[in-house]
Amino acid sequence: MVRAIISRAWEGYSRLLDQRPFVTRGMTAFVIFTTSDAVRQRMEYNEGIRQRMKNNERPQALTPSSAASLSNGTALASASVDVWFDPQRSLRLSVFYAVVHAPYVHTLYAGLERVFGAGVTPGAVAKKVR
Repeated sequence: MVRAIISRAWEGYSRLLDQRPFVTRGMTAFVIFTTSDAVRQRMEYNEGIRQRMKNNERPQALTPSSAASLSNGTALASASVDVWFDPQRSLRLSVFYAVVHAPYVHTLYAGLERVFGAGVTPGAVAKKVR
């Protein structure tokens, strides 16, 4: 059952890649980068907590939903609380990856395959890297 679901999802994704490669790769880049940035922000937050604990400081935790209830950024800065996720940072970077980076890389690799040929044989890879 799980295999069938994954297989169907992969077939749908492959079909979208054939029909609309720029949009599909852009959305894929958006999802992957947003997820990875959220993980990275959490790691940065945890590292900050470890540093404060080393210095015998006690951080006050604040969830993103309760942080949103604060009126503005200055209130947040003066509240001496920790917010582990910055949605504006993630959105800025994810949109860049979806709109600029993914289409650029798609075009670059398509050009390389036209010039040097498609494939992942050692010879084809060596031509692309030189």
